[in-house]
Amino acid sequence: MKKFLSVFLVLVLTLSFASVSLAADESSNVPIVTVNDQVDPTVPEVPGETEEPEEPEEPEVPSIDDYEFVATMYLCANALAFPGHVWLVFENLTECEIPLGYVTLNPHEVMSVGSLGNTRYDGGGTYYNGETMMAQGKLDRVCKNTVSLKMNLTMKQLEKVNSKIKSLNAYQFIFWNCGCFATQVWNCVSSKKVVHIVLPVFTVLNMYILGAKNGQIRMPETTIDRAFKQKRDCAVPANEKSFRRSCVG
Repeated sequence: MKKFLSVFLVLVLTLSFASVSLAADESSNVPIVTVNDQVDPTVPEVPGETEEPEEPEEPEVPSIDDYEFVATMYLCANALAFPGHVWLVFENLTECEIPLGYVTLNPHEVMSVGSLGNTRYDGGGTYYNGETMMAQGKLDRVCKNTVSLKMNLTMKQLEKVNSKIKSLNAYQFIFWNCGCFATQVWNCVSSKKVVHIVLPVFTVLNMYILGAKNGQIRMPETTIDRAFKQKRDCAVPANEKSFRRSCVG
């Protein structure tokens, strides 16, 4: 009887250990879910990171610095109408507005700048487009008969020219006339220095020695709204009466 109880007890213990081992194996196959692994059903899954679209690049706007030369300057002289006249012509070579003295030169605009006498309606001094206004109706003949020297200007050279124009606004027939004004502006940037001696005829001779040519300037038709008289620190619209008497031939 004791032997039978011993065998029965061993059998029960063996079966108990076997069931415990089986339960442990099954529990090891169950995945462990942590708090971070739980998916919020209210948040939709995103297949991948979304990149913000790149903004299109704005086209580059031409800058005045993009041009090697911004303007052409001509030193002009005409002795056909006594006592003759010496003046400057500027042409904008760019697609931008550029400063010229106290005014603005529009893209590809051509403008004359010169000193006119005290008998003018607006008084003596520096005028913008004065010569062009006086040559209306005979521009082709005036340009053909005008002697001129030519040079292209960088922006730095133009700034120097503008400073010189702004500083000159007087007129005196002998000691400070049209030739004094034009040659001083020209000489402030040009390597070809022009000497002006009282009358334009002497200036013409000096210009020929330096390689001046006839007929290379261009002065297109203009209107009175593009003519100005320079004051101490600005330019004001000129009166058409100032240009009734021509000095450019």
